[in-house]
Amino acid sequence: MGLQAGASLALNDFQRIGQTERNSCPNTKDLARIPGWRANIKSDKCPGPGEISYNYPSMPTYPHIETYYTKLQELVQFGGSDNELNIRRAFENCLDAYCHEHKEKMVLIPELKAPGNVYPDGTIKDTLRMTRGYWEAKDTHDDLEEEIREKFNKGYPKDNIVFEDSETAVLVQNGDVTLRVDMSRPGELHRLIRRFLDYELPNIEEFRQAQVQFKTDLPAVLENLRQSVASAEEGSEAYQSAARVF
Repeated sequence: MGLQAGASLALNDFQRIGQTERNSCPNTKDLARIPGWRANIKSDKCPGPGEISYNYPSMPTYPHIETYYTKLQELVQFGGSDNELNIRRAFENCLDAYCHEHKEKMVLIPELKAPGNVYPDGTIKDTLRMTRGYWEAKDTHDDLEEEIREKFNKGYPKDNIVFEDSETAVLVQNGDVTLRVDMSRPGELHRLIRRFLDYELPNIEEFRQAQVQFKTDLPAVLENLRQSVASAEEGSEAYQSAARVF
């Protein structure tokens, strides 16, 4: 619901409540049922003009996306073209900004070689240098669907990759299109980027499971090692000689 519609609804509610008993003044319990209502009053008198205001939650903001829109406009204006090579830096910077603020601290690396001997426009890496996803920019004047098919035919990865042409963004995960958004809608674009970066490739999941298993097994491994060292100290003359030299 828009702010104007919400304000209109709240005003209608106030008028309706105020007439419940032949235009009697609504009490604060009645008014509290109006979304966003707040009375600036210090007495039991019926609130007068200017003493009632409405608080509505602020609209979400997406600073990285707003910066992207501004940069995109600048590149088109000063570069004189909206082709891929001229404008792709705008989204590259936006995506990299999201990477840096992600909880796992990622970074976008341009044109890094990927499996299949291909070079996506960007590869997302984490602090362990593990690949988290790919990004590919296309020209607005091209057929995006056809471009995606051609890239996959060339061997581009299908596990977690974003294709975009500055108008439409398509997220492919595990070979399936999971999101397709209008890039002029900041909320939708934000959702796609977050879903893209939060996704974990199978090798990442396997690595995390190995970490957990290692932590579980470590106490037993250390205990076995301690016992082996203790046995060698007691029964191995060669070990004892080596230990004295060391």
